[in-house]
Amino acid sequence: MPKQNHDYYEDYYTESDHRLQAHQHITLAHHHLKSVGCEQHHFTWEADAYQLEQPSWNPVTLHPIQFDYHTMPRAEDNIHPGVQAHRQVAEEMYQKIR
Repeated sequence: MPKQNHDYYEDYYTESDHRLQAHQHITLAHHHLKSVGCEQHHFTWEADAYQLEQPSWNPVTLHPIQFDYHTMPRAEDNIHPGVQAHRQVAEEMYQKIR
């Protein structure tokens, strides 16, 4: 891991701040898409109810996607989900919104 990443996670990162920032980004995306009349669907892969807990100011409904990040097919870098994993997730998303 690059030093700047290590320093960030060692000295600044907290789970609660990470969740708050995620909800801020989701809410801002929601309001922007709503303002331009775009249909939108928001998803999460967090299975833990604590992770799904939303602040009262976040109007977005998050649809959970169930998959095991640790066993899904990997990309060539062996870190990120691969093409087949993206297909599986896309199919589950499609099933939820159709």
